[in-house]
Amino acid sequence: MKRIKIYLLMLLAALTVGSCGSDNDGPGGGGDNGETGGGIVNTNTNANVVTPGMPDEITRLEFPKVKKGTSEVIVHETDQYGINFCIEFDTSKKSQRWSCYAVYKSNNLKGWNRNNWRSKEGVLWNGKTWYKDPFQIDPEIPANVQPGVSEFSSSSMPSEGITYFQRGHIVASEDRICSKDVNGQTFYMTNMQPQRGEFNGGIWADMEAKIRNFLTYNMSTQATYANDTMYVCKGGTIDKSEQILGYTKNRFIVPKYFFAAVMIKNKSGHKAIGFWFEHKDYPSTEKLSAHIVNIAKLEELTGIDFFCNLPDDEEKQIENVNITPSYLQTVWKITN
Repeated sequence: MKRIKIYLLMLLAALTVGSCGSDNDGPGGGGDNGETGGGIVNTNTNANVVTPGMPDEITRLEFPKVKKGTSEVIVHETDQYGINFCIEFDTSKKSQRWSCYAVYKSNNLKGWNRNNWRSKEGVLWNGKTWYKDPFQIDPEIPANVQPGVSEFSSSSMPSEGITYFQRGHIVASEDRICSKDVNGQTFYMTNMQPQRGEFNGGIWADMEAKIRNFLTYNMSTQATYANDTMYVCKGGTIDKSEQILGYTKNRFIVPKYFFAAVMIKNKSGHKAIGFWFEHKDYPSTEKLSAHIVNIAKLEELTGIDFFCNLPDDEEKQIENVNITPSYLQTVWKITN
């Protein structure tokens, strides 16, 4: 049975003095295989700090700096695979700000196919038999702060030439296919943002596929990457008025931009890049490389402090890499 924990972000400034946060080497920590424990020794002045009412998970490496105020951290997990992914959801804005997750050896597996949900016999999950994708309200926060299952498809934006929006996964369904439970959780509406169809199925999907290719699902035949861990944080812009495209029929935010921050740790250390897209339709010939920025630039654009739980020296190093075609080809194998 899955367990989901929700925590109100209670940031108590008095408790942050001298705290460094934990650079745990567990899944989502800093270990080469994402599965063993440990602690940091380097200075970390901007790490998330666990205070009363906040989850230990905020010290994981995939987490950005959490916000104050009306935001909540939702931790989705399963008994079999542990932490699945985490979300920062702003109940006042009625929108998720980001979802983050880690990919490592023991969860980088194929144990489920999205098409299984469409079985004629039906699939029992979460107390219901499903004959299609299990889009549903997240049961752990109030329904009235979440978009309904049909909110996006029944909303239009004529000024932008949009007749309806798709339910755009932030943690992609295909990124979580090691089990039915793990995949099913990606269909909660707290993990969705309204997206143009051509954007969702076009350049956003291209980016998701590229990120998946940074590590391989088949660890047995591609042992080169077997001990790598990948940390991903993705979302849409909801905090600046100039970065909001508009609203759905019931006033849910439509982001004007979408982003992803990706970091990989292996025996050589850490490396990281960012993706930044305007929320619009792109031609099929659009190059992903045109939308890649370093993490420092992505932080400037989003106002989000990514990978804040790294020691300061490592964080500074990976954030300020000079993004050149040669760097992308050599380090990330990106040529388009």
